[in-house]
Amino acid sequence: MRKFLSYLSLITLFILGIFLLEGACFRLVENYAQFRLQLAWGEKGKGSFHEIFRKLPLDHFKLPPSSPIEERGLSERLALENQYSSKILSFSRPTRDLFKEEVENTLDPIGIFEIRDFGPIKSVVLPGLKLPATQEEVVRKRARRIGDPMDYARGIFVVVMEKSSETNFAELFKRFEPTFGFLLGRGMACAIIDVNSESDLMDKVRFLQSKHPMIAKNVFAYARETSANLLLKACSIEPDLFKAVVVNDPSFVFPPPSYRGLPWFLVELGELSASIENDRDENLLKWIQVCRDSGFLYPSRLGGLLHLQNPRDTYETSSFAISFLLEALGFCEAVGELWPMSKPYEQREPIVANAKTIRYQTPSDVNQMDLLEVERTNLELTKGEGKVDLTVKASFDCDIVRGYREIHAGDPDLSLISNRDLVLKIGLGFEEMGEDVLKQVAERDPLFYRFYRSLRVLEADASPLN
Repeated sequence: MRKFLSYLSLITLFILGIFLLEGACFRLVENYAQFRLQLAWGEKGKGSFHEIFRKLPLDHFKLPPSSPIEERGLSERLALENQYSSKILSFSRPTRDLFKEEVENTLDPIGIFEIRDFGPIKSVVLPGLKLPATQEEVVRKRARRIGDPMDYARGIFVVVMEKSSETNFAELFKRFEPTFGFLLGRGMACAIIDVNSESDLMDKVRFLQSKHPMIAKNVFAYARETSANLLLKACSIEPDLFKAVVVNDPSFVFPPPSYRGLPWFLVELGELSASIENDRDENLLKWIQVCRDSGFLYPSRLGGLLHLQNPRDTYETSSFAISFLLEALGFCEAVGELWPMSKPYEQREPIVANAKTIRYQTPSDVNQMDLLEVERTNLELTKGEGKVDLTVKASFDCDIVRGYREIHAGDPDLSLISNRDLVLKIGLGFEEMGEDVLKQVAERDPLFYRFYRSLRVLEADASPLN
């Protein structure tokens, strides 16, 4: 008996040691944290929850706040968003530690990097990456010969500075040097753009993208306070200019545009407003929700976040914001040309955010299946000489179906498949993955869930066994 207990103790200690080692690696080793994230979510752009991992209580599978909130103020809702962001981005802790260590210990963070003026954009810091010039670059007179080394960057991080601001350009540049140094080491170019309006900002970003596409193909923007207002306005007018935006303590927030496929969005606040009647915070909630509205797994979890800053942080940009931008960059590179372009919503109910009470549709709501509505839509699909009109937008149109069509836009056969058949096809795939996945789908897209359950009932009623 003693021998058995001894073996049992050893095995228990071994398992505990493995568990502690795994937790330490996830907390301290950047490559391992990214490996575990990809194991849980799948490859970027092809993400799907791991069959076994999704049953474990890991931060990776925390759902965005979406349950009904009765008699709760807007501030409490935003506090829930902050809790969610802390959990879902927990895999970035090693990156955040590396950022803090480098910022604190590097004396001359951009000393080894080249600084150039690009037309109206002054002092662009380049990461030193090179690519051989192609024939297209020679034709466009960006290079003299094929194979000549050309400056290249994975993306460009731009800090938006309002010209009317009291801050001096040189002073602001000096304050951002530690942040620039870290991002330059990750292959990103960095710059400060001083603008006097949202149109001026858009013009300068367009200039960078047209004249220096190998540097500024992917633009990531950061702005604070009143400058953040200009950035959000520009993002509302032309969202495809940016891949991700970070705003810090914006003084005013515009409502988001009625578009799907907005840039990734992170808002950082020093503190939550005490008043529940706050238009800024209400619009922030709308931005967060709309930017998480994506057919891809990664942006549906990370595309819209809120972060309450630690008052003890003295960095010009928080480590949380830097890790968020790097994750957006990684996803952008993984999906390439599949990055969703912004498109206006069609026949879609607006997001409701009431300052006093915020309500969301939940799985319990969609369980009440409207079979009459589905049958009526089905008849509309098939009437008219038995042909299916795939242009009818009301025909089983929902987020998941639209996202599926966007991702597989290059498949010519997809245009021959009705939305109804896609709902069944995709829904059966979710159902095979387990009931938990269906529950998550119900929270993510209640309309799709209602369509699928209704169609399943109709299919069962039509079965010869009944």
